[in-house]
Amino acid sequence: MKQVKSLALFFFFILSCLLLQTTVLRFVLPDLFVPNLLVILVVYLSFYRATPFAAVLAFILGLVLDFSSGLVLGPWAASFVIVFCILAILSDRIFVESKLAALLMVFLAAIAADVLYFSLSIEFSLSYGQMLKSALASGLLTSICAWPILPFLRSIFGKNKTRAGSF
Repeated sequence: MKQVKSLALFFFFILSCLLLQTTVLRFVLPDLFVPNLLVILVVYLSFYRATPFAAVLAFILGLVLDFSSGLVLGPWAASFVIVFCILAILSDRIFVESKLAALLMVFLAAIAADVLYFSLSIEFSLSYGQMLKSALASGLLTSICAWPILPFLRSIFGKNKTRAGSF
């Protein structure tokens, strides 16, 4: 029963981040300065819940973001799964309890997810300079937003690293 409550709370957090990212922040900030909050959830899953079920959750996170964009179905899902797999492999070699290391990983994950998304979608027609500028701004703002969100996620969902179980 505890796992079902935890999973329901995680899905509520996903929807809250999606609502904040796609509506509220886009209304207040220019598109270049909107952080990708769902990347923070992918980083959390890859650091602390590196299981096949968490990979499916990363895929679902990408599909939810694809559905909300309304353009193409699949690029965010593929980029989130690729980022999840890379970080899950590297998470054993990184001291993830260090805030600086976690923020650096969020920064790199946001840049990698943006570059993968741009290369897999229609937006590849952007110039490389615009794509790099957008990816760097998104990565920087996402890592700044990760400062309070990652400890919050660890306090709610736990910080023990599970390999065999799920939520």
